[in-house]
Amino acid sequence: MVDWKRLLDDDARERARNGNDDDEWRQEAADSLCELYYETYRVQKGRGKRLDLRPGSDYRRFLDSHMKPLARHSVWEALFPNRVSATSAQAIDEALHLLADTKLVDRVYSGDIVTVTKIVSNIQKKRAKYLELEGRTGPAAEGEEPADEEAEIELDLEGDGEDEE
Repeated sequence: MVDWKRLLDDDARERARNGNDDDEWRQEAADSLCELYYETYRVQKGRGKRLDLRPGSDYRRFLDSHMKPLARHSVWEALFPNRVSATSAQAIDEALHLLADTKLVDRVYSGDIVTVTKIVSNIQKKRAKYLELEGRTGPAAEGEEPADEEAEIELDLEGDGEDEE
């Protein structure tokens, strides 16, 4: 009979020894988000066929050209600050809307780094509510008002660094 507890303990020790802090959950959430984003794009273009996961397919080229550069700007860390933000369907849906509403993928692809940096910092502030769920501090714990869940991310394109009221 398989001793699952022992296997899980061995796996945890192996991850600790290798320095892997179990960051696979973030990558899995990012992969899911990429698939959802691409499916949304295909539906808008009128191509409702199945996703082609073969090497060299349109989807793989899309991942390489549009989605992989997001990691260089810490987008995945901003969208998924902890496990709660990566495992909840509502949180993943919110992350998908943040990507789409801010046109972040297009901005990274076009090289608009200044705006990308501002958007990522705004996303980090908005997603801080998931850090609060684990008992960490966030904007609400520092005396600021918690952000409304339906509030849009406001871009500070003027560059003065202050929120407009």
